[in-house]
Amino acid sequence: MSSMEFQVDGAWYIAKWVWVAILFVWLAVQLLAYRRLRGDLRRRSFTVFWVVFVLDMVFDWIRTVFENPQATRIAMLVVGAAAIIATILLARMLFSPDRGKLADTQVDAAEAIQSVEIELRADA
Repeated sequence: MSSMEFQVDGAWYIAKWVWVAILFVWLAVQLLAYRRLRGDLRRRSFTVFWVVFVLDMVFDWIRTVFENPQATRIAMLVVGAAAIIATILLARMLFSPDRGKLADTQVDAAEAIQSVEIELRADA
């Protein structure tokens, strides 16, 4: 082993598995948010998903392109922190009192569809 190599040992093995667990928790909360949220909150949850997903792809790119253990560890910590923040944001959205409400434009569209349906029934 040369002096330039950097081994993953000790606490980094634990950090790696904690990072994996954090990502699985984030994915579970993300799936729950997708199923339960409506309207504007659902769009926000998609934004949260894409931010963490892109950061994870950047982490993977850093890991494969640079092959630098220090850069990989820093990227892993950044993605883990982003996943923690995303999980907290999604949990707040899930416990929001208006989590099932539609956005104003969706409510207007739903009302327009209902009025058309009523007119069609009246004509029939």
